[in-house]
Amino acid sequence: MKKPYTFGFSLIELMIAITVAGILFAIALPAYQEYMMVSRRADAVESLFTLSQQLERQFTQTNSYSGLSLATSSNGGFYTISAEITDTAFILTATATGAQSSDSDCSTFTLNQRGEKGGSDPQGCW
Repeated sequence: MKKPYTFGFSLIELMIAITVAGILFAIALPAYQEYMMVSRRADAVESLFTLSQQLERQFTQTNSYSGLSLATSSNGGFYTISAEITDTAFILTATATGAQSSDSDCSTFTLNQRGEKGGSDPQGCW
């Protein structure tokens, strides 16, 4: 007697597919997390340049950097912004917070009135 042909997956085929998917996930997840961490650094850079432009505009109008209220968080919320402002100089600092705080390579960014960039690793982060 001939067995009828059955459609579908066998248990072994299903286990092989799940194993392959698990291996791909294990390889892709760390790469994706690193990609997200690096791409979030742009949030700090963009926020520092925006605040720097606001401060330069303030200096052009009043001949002083002080007197301007600044945002305390980056646009994406991944960095906390702090500022040391005098009449003739400023230093803006972005410090990683939340999900971005695990970025040990580029945890801080700094920018001053001369456009000098600093932080954890100025060459690699900017």
